[in-house]
Amino acid sequence: MEVIALIILGGLAAFLVAIASVAKQSTAGRQSDRQSEIDELNAAQQARLATQHPRAKFFVSQYDHSIMVIDFERQKIILGLAETLTGIEKTYESIYDFSNIVGVEVRTDGNMISSTNRGSQALGAAVGAVAFGGVGAIIGGLSGSSTSQKQLKKLSIRVAVDDTERPSHEVTFFQLDAGLPIDDTLLQPCLKEADTFEAHIINAIRKSKTASSNGSNGRANSSASALRDLWALKQEGALTEEEFQNEKDKLFGSVVA
Repeated sequence: MEVIALIILGGLAAFLVAIASVAKQSTAGRQSDRQSEIDELNAAQQARLATQHPRAKFFVSQYDHSIMVIDFERQKIILGLAETLTGIEKTYESIYDFSNIVGVEVRTDGNMISSTNRGSQALGAAVGAVAFGGVGAIIGGLSGSSTSQKQLKKLSIRVAVDDTERPSHEVTFFQLDAGLPIDDTLLQPCLKEADTFEAHIINAIRKSKTASSNGSNGRANSSASALRDLWALKQEGALTEEEFQNEKDKLFGSVVA
């Protein structure tokens, strides 16, 4: 009887192990299928953006499907959320002029590690994470402090814009609940891509500031030239004092406007 009981127990144990193995394989298969769907969706979104914005720099997150497009030719930035598998999240794409970018932050695990805004005095040079050798170098520099992050779980860039409805947009470059060591080879492409897009945004802010400054200088030079012409006409007697003052008021009134 004991032998029979042992045989039965052994068979039952083998049966349970077989069921567990099948369940595990089924779960792994479903996860693999879902990842394949995500990969296909991302590839489709990348192809769409490449077609719509052939000369722009763009990024599609495989983690939350957030997107970023930086078009230096048109001086536009597009931020949004692409179509998702679940359809629960609300998709959108917001287009802004470079002049509407207020600032950019690099964030790790919800904490800001680098920040650059339109008022930064150092916009003409490398700033933000770029100035310190990139995101990886900054996180690595924290390893000996109380804010040490042995495992990186999330890496994102948050862009603040002049928009009352959506004042900020976050684009995720890496996300994993278990996290990865900062020096993990799988993490390096994500760090590099975040560095690159932070630099692109800083350049976009700088270009818009330069364009604004050049425009102001151009208007000032044009007004000065027009004023000289009016003065010459007055000196020649072509304009009375009253006409000269009226034309001058119109000129500087348009400059103020």
